[in-house]
This record gives sequence, structure tokens and C-alpha cells, in this order.
Amino acid sequence: MRKIAVVGTGLMGTSFGLHVQSFYNDVYLLGYDKDPKQSENALKIGAFSRIVDSLTELKGCEFIFVCCPLKYASETIERLFEIVDESTIITDISSVKSQICKRFADKKNFLGGHPMTGSERQGALAAQAEIFDNSLYILCPEINQELSCKKIQIFLEKMNIKIYKMKPSIHDRVVAMASHLPYFVATTLVNSMDGELFEHISSVAGSGFRDTSRVASSPGKMWDIISKENSENILEAINIFKERLDETTVSIKKENTLDISDKEKRLRDSIVENRLAGSGESMLTIDVPDRPGVLSNIFNLLENINIKNIEIEDSREY
Repeated sequence: MRKIAVVGTGLMGTSFGLHVQSFYNDVYLLGYDKDPKQSENALKIGAFSRIVDSLTELKGCEFIFVCCPLKYASETIERLFEIVDESTIITDISSVKSQICKRFADKKNFLGGHPMTGSERQGALAAQAEIFDNSLYILCPEINQELSCKKIQIFLEKMNIKIYKMKPSIHDRVVAMASHLPYFVATTLVNSMDGELFEHISSVAGSGFRDTSRVASSPGKMWDIISKENSENILEAINIFKERLDETTVSIKKENTLDISDKEKRLRDSIVENRLAGSGESMLTIDVPDRPGVLSNIFNLLENINIKNIEIEDSREY
């Protein structure tokens, strides 16, 4: 049996454990968490073969995935390197990579990683294996870590996970725009609603508001840490956004928003197309009447097709 470990049995660590268990029957999966309640819940839902009480029990593992909060990742990895030898590859899933990759750049059995997936929910009991299915996983290897990267890549790809490689510094700039900025835009949008019209807004807000503000429900503590670890890149992203918002303001004053609307549509369409390109996936949009049984009929017609994601939207709302 291959012995693999996950340190941190919250939402991400437990979801990853469930995903591993659903693909590999030759893996003995160990879990560890400082919070015994989290690890107990993770074991209860079948994410791990066994929960250990100490990091020292992880000696001899093939891989160790460090899934604890960003705040504790570096010190946890440091402790693990005191325990394991070079036959064990340690990799993390932190959403900010530059500092942690720089700190362990000399370790050939370390690999910085970041799965571009997750949920606004928290804890082991909110875990779902599907979070990782068909997901994108970024790896940030240094030159001396290529062998470790190859081994982790093979392990992940066998679980229907797509790999994308980039330098840690580029990663942090990219996620600042693609992931961190949307959170702060969403929270600012929600906070903008807090005024004399809030009661009316909360009564009429539709799918547009719901979709653009969903990530504002993510754990505030997590984002507080991210904002400190990646502040320079986040502030750069916010400044770019402010510039574009100023351009939008000018367009509205000139009563001509068609140019920015056309540009926005082209950019967004190209992002969707890039994600679909080469994946063998297609996007299907179906307009249906609002009555019982319609969804059941659609799913019956699509019973032999793997549906990666589905979104139900009330097209009458804007």
C-alpha cells in the first residue's frame, strides 16, 4: 500500500482525502489536524484510513499534502522536514506562493501547489470529493524540484485533475487578479448596499447580485491572511480595477457605454473559450419554461453525458 498523508482536515484537506479515496484503492491515507474535532469528522465521513495524533507518525509517507491555513503552512512544512527524509515529497496548497516557495527553494522534495477550487463553506463536514474533480491545479516547481513535480503531477492527473505550471511570482500576480480581486470587489459591492435603501435592495436583488457577490460569503479570516501575504499584488489589481471603473464612469457620463460593454463581452468570452479549449468540454445553454418536470426531462436526455457543472439561472432577473 502507498502511504500518503494530508495535514489539515478542514474543507480542502478532507475534500482532497475523499477525492483520493474515490480514485485509489492502493493508498493508505493518513490525516492530521491540530483540531481533533475536525479530524474526527473527517474520519467519520470516510476521507481517511486513519487519523494520527502527531506529525512524527507521518515519517515514511510517499507524499504529504499540507492543507492547513496559509498562516501555519510554512511552520508546518519546516516541522515536517525535521521528521521526514528526502524520499518523502512535501507539497502545500496555499493560495499565495512566492514566500513559501522561496523559503523551501533548496529542498528538492518540496513542491508549491495551489488547487484552483474550493467553496465558501468551512470545515470537514462541508467537504465534497467533487470539489477536486476535473479541477485546475497549479504547480510551481523550482528547477531542482522537477522530479518531485513529475511524481505529484502523475498522482494528481490520475484523479482527473488538470495541471498548470507557472513561476511563483507570476502565480501571485495572476491569482491577485483572477481570485483575490473578485473577493474584495464582491465584499465592497455588498458593503455598498448598506444604506437607506437596503430593505428595498434586499427584496429585489436577483441573480446578477447573487452571482457577483457569492464569494463575499467566504471566511473573512482566510482573506485577512491572504491580503497580508499578497498585499502588493492585490493592491496592484485594485488600482487597475479602479482605473477601469473610472473609464466606466466617464462612459456613463458621456452616455456611451457600448464600447466598454463590447470589450467586456469579448474578454469574458475569450476566458471561457480558453478554459474549454483542448479540454474536450462544451458549454450548453438551454432556455426552459418554469414548470415542474422540465429539469427531469433534460437530465433524462443527458443521462450518458458527464456534466461537469450546472447553473440554473432565472433569466428574467438582471
